Amino acid sequence: MNNIETILPNQHNETVQWLGHPRRMRITGPAIAGVALIALSSLGLIIQLRDIVTIPQGAILIAVVGIVLGLAIPIWNYVVLLNTQFIITDKAVYSKRGVFSTRVDRISHRMIQNSTLIQGRLGRLLNYGSIRVDTAGVAGALTFSDIRHPREILDRIESIQGIEHTEPEIPGTIEEWTAIAEEVRQLRVAIEAD
Repeated sequence: MNNIETILPNQHNETVQWLGHPRRMRITGPAIAGVALIALSSLGLIIQLRDIVTIPQGAILIAVVGIVLGLAIPIWNYVVLLNTQFIITDKAVYSKRGVFSTRVDRISHRMIQNSTLIQGRLGRLLNYGSIRVDTAGVAGALTFSDIRHPREILDRIESIQGIEHTEPEIPGTIEEWTAIAEEVRQLRVAIEAD
């Protein structure tokens, strides 16, 4: 695996167990909006250029700004996506974000109180979702948003913590629970008799 110093300077003796980004499909909405804005602005520009004598200067400027924004919206969202990293090391989980400046949130494995898989119907079908990691302290939560294979990533976090992903075992035997149920029945009969 990768060495943590190449990704997060000043962290020593940590080995990267997983490194990921949000899904690229996340920029589909901004890309569609950008293409629509380019199409509308281009159509407006074409209509204005057909009647070149009476074109107000502001109309051409608005069309050009629309085309530039239509290109900038999906490009910016893609740059933000590439500059968002989610990292799991043998010691902590990290969320690193930022284009011009960088923000790194860190929660050590021993501070993790709860970890939650957030996945809708479409996410279950297409195998994507988010993972929220909570602490009991003031630090709050860290979210790996819109990642592929979230169950596998959650299992990885929990395995590093030493949590086995098994169903909780009910204490006692069937005979003990049958005896308790019989005692409850006898108590109910005694209460109802009074």
